[in-house]
Amino acid sequence: MKNILIIAPLTPPYTGNALPIKYIFDNYKVEQGIEVINLSKGSFKSGFDSFSRVGQILKILLNVLIKQRGKDLIYLTVAESTLGNLRDILIYLVTFFNSKKVIIHLLGGNSMKVILSNKKSPSFWVNKFFINRLGGVIVEGGFQGEFYNNVIKSTKIHIIHNFAQDFLFSDENSIRSKYTHVKTYRILFLSNLLYGKGHYELFQAFASLPKDLQSKIQIDYAGGFESETEKDNFLNLIKSYPQIIYHGHVDGDKKANLFKSAHIFCLPTYYPFEGQPFVIVEAYAAGCAVITTNHSGIGYIFKDKENGIEVQKKSVKDLAEVLISMINQPELMLYLSLFNNIQAKEKYTSKVYLFKVNQVFKKFIS
Repeated sequence: MKNILIIAPLTPPYTGNALPIKYIFDNYKVEQGIEVINLSKGSFKSGFDSFSRVGQILKILLNVLIKQRGKDLIYLTVAESTLGNLRDILIYLVTFFNSKKVIIHLLGGNSMKVILSNKKSPSFWVNKFFINRLGGVIVEGGFQGEFYNNVIKSTKIHIIHNFAQDFLFSDENSIRSKYTHVKTYRILFLSNLLYGKGHYELFQAFASLPKDLQSKIQIDYAGGFESETEKDNFLNLIKSYPQIIYHGHVDGDKKANLFKSAHIFCLPTYYPFEGQPFVIVEAYAAGCAVITTNHSGIGYIFKDKENGIEVQKKSVKDLAEVLISMINQPELMLYLSLFNNIQAKEKYTSKVYLFKVNQVFKKFIS
């Protein structure tokens, strides 16, 4: 039996970062000896915002120091914030003599580009010193791979796209059926409702539409907020619009039903820590047309006019115009929905994902 140490966030909170960890853990736990060190902070906030968080980091480092012994592979999901990167540097330091056994996984990307692209910054050189010695790097797309080329050999960089869980996949008949005799077009926003995700812009775009068009639309929001205050503010904002429904955090059947009932999935994100959102490939699997931005690693899985329509970041006007255009072209939405479903079945299944992860891991644990 080979031994693996996983250093990664576990749920809660519910983030895209936790989903692949669960699949990787479940895939290897039967045949391998696995230990997990939980990096989750219990909230969506970034940084070391309290003495208790500093204590958590010290505990993590102590656990890494102890549990790395005898491991064949150390798998670490890395942070993007400045303070999160400092935590990772400390983990690199603690595992220094096992560096060749360490694989890091970037589930994000946009902010890491800043850290790894500024060669005048001390943080660039510190990261380069440690990362260059690691066994490998896993990234979600070529966007992230490009800036890791600055700090590690390209042969050690492995691109593994995200995936949709099996229960989210629709079939062709179901997709065609939801476009038959449509009275209300359903738009889904499913992501944690954090600054930069675009949930406010979607609301503003909807509110700007003519009343007759608003009556043809239902917007379903699902996901968590950073705080109760943020949640209350948003609920107060939408309470005058019965066509807008907030579902809270969803999973399982409720998540699948929201995706499979939606005609359009909308994520007009400019979130600073965005990588390659799982929810986009989940929308493909469920058979949705997609509206999103060319932000961070999205361009590697989303093509304008092929998977949906691209909108400008932060542009309420552009988003409103695209909503009008798509609602007035149901045949286009159906075409995009069917195309995305086919593409997801070819590229974005959990089976494909785990096969590629295994190809990387087997160099260490075969």
